[in-house]
Amino acid sequence: MLKPNVIACALAFALMPPAGAQTQSTQELEEIRKQIQELKESYEARIQALEKRLKEAEDNAARAQSEAKQAQQSATQAEQTAHAVAVPPPSQQAAQNAFNPALAVILMGSYNNVSVNPANASVTGFLPAPLYGDVLGPRGFSLDESEFTAAASVDPYFRGQFTASFNSEGGVSVEEAFFQTLSLGHGLSLKGGRFFSSVGYENSIHAHAWDFKDPALVQTVFLGPNFAETGLQLNWIAPTPLFIELGTEIGAGTTEPGLGLDTGSNRNGIPS
Repeated sequence: MLKPNVIACALAFALMPPAGAQTQSTQELEEIRKQIQELKESYEARIQALEKRLKEAEDNAARAQSEAKQAQQSATQAEQTAHAVAVPPPSQQAAQNAFNPALAVILMGSYNNVSVNPANASVTGFLPAPLYGDVLGPRGFSLDESEFTAAASVDPYFRGQFTASFNSEGGVSVEEAFFQTLSLGHGLSLKGGRFFSSVGYENSIHAHAWDFKDPALVQTVFLGPNFAETGLQLNWIAPTPLFIELGTEIGAGTTEPGLGLDTGSNRNGIPS
């Protein structure tokens, strides 16, 4: 009969796992731990790489935004500088220099070769008979009428023009000195002062801009070289595809072929 001590030792020995099985279980645990550690290290490296790329992207975006802001500030400053150069600040000196008229000097000379003496040639059928010498000038070389013109916009609503003529004898006269509206609206335009009348096509054009030296017969007979009057002129351009302009004038009648002071008229309004 076995003793209790012997029986307990036998049972413990029987329940003890084999030595090989215990060694294999320990190796598997170590392998699992090693794989887990490798995965942790790999994920940490990837996370660090992603965080680095994110920081670089944020830095680049901030740098680009800063450069864009600096470029916008530079453009704004350049625009302000250009505007300051183009438009001087409102000061007394700038106001004095604001009037910058367009100036023109026109010198005219001619050589006339005509079959009859212009000083004696006249247009028959009219009393008094107009002389061609008034528009043609003398034979041969001659210094014709020269002009000085200054024109400018006074403000957004008016413009002005002044034209003085110098003849070959040294005389000076005011050909035109008038104001004209710029924004009256509805196709209307008002002119006032001394100006070439718009009667006919040729009269309102200065002699240096004529197509020919001698004007049309109707211009020579009725109006002479240029008929100028002191008064008002109102023109209207019709809103049609075809250019249509209508106008009316009222003047003092002091120059031929008008009446006026030369006939002894001395009254307000229009001479009769």
